[in-house]
Amino acid sequence: RTFDHTAGSALLVYPYYMHAIMIASEQTMDDLEPSNYAAMKYSWTDLTEIISGRHFDRLKRSIQQEHIYRAYTSKLKKNWISIHDYILHTKFNYDVVSVPQNTPGTLGSKNIEPDGTSSDECTSEMRRIETPPLGCRLAATRPDHEASFVPERLIVKNDFPYYLEDGIEHWVLWKLGDLSESDVDWGIEQLRNKDTYKEILYWINPIHLKSLPDIDHAHIVCFAKRVVSFE
Repeated sequence: RTFDHTAGSALLVYPYYMHAIMIASEQTMDDLEPSNYAAMKYSWTDLTEIISGRHFDRLKRSIQQEHIYRAYTSKLKKNWISIHDYILHTKFNYDVVSVPQNTPGTLGSKNIEPDGTSSDECTSEMRRIETPPLGCRLAATRPDHEASFVPERLIVKNDFPYYLEDGIEHWVLWKLGDLSESDVDWGIEQLRNKDTYKEILYWINPIHLKSLPDIDHAHIVCFAKRVVSFE
């Protein structure tokens, strides 16, 4: 069973993004090494050359977006036991529980037993919450009720895309379990069905470049048939 989750975005659900913007605005832009961000937007020709040559490490965000991304992930790490758990909750519809702050490792793949994981200070109620109680962090748990549908794979716009020219969109294909060629074909077909894109490229980062190695995923960039300017 599959699910097209193209309409969802964690940025619209949680306040972390606005918090990250505020934190980033208080930082100076010169505290990042030039190698950590892109000074100019990537054109479609740039992307074709980089992806065909497998030079994936050359792809960067803008300096502003990189600051926001770092502030955002820093906030997530304080509130969640892992970014893996956060993705399972916001993308794959997992339930969320609060657990003691010193709970080790990633619990997202486990069904957390409400009576066995929480201290007296931590509520274990399965609900969508944004900030854990004092002394606790959030963890994802697979829902055990029929009303919740957990997709096997989904495709969504990248919340923190690379620094791309107008008319180029950056999507991510997420998969619970191993990502196969047929999964990539499915993701590309979802985008082609929109009849919006002229060209599509994809790549899968090697393990040392994956910001989230616990959940298999592919990057897909799309070149729009028509660029609409609002200037």
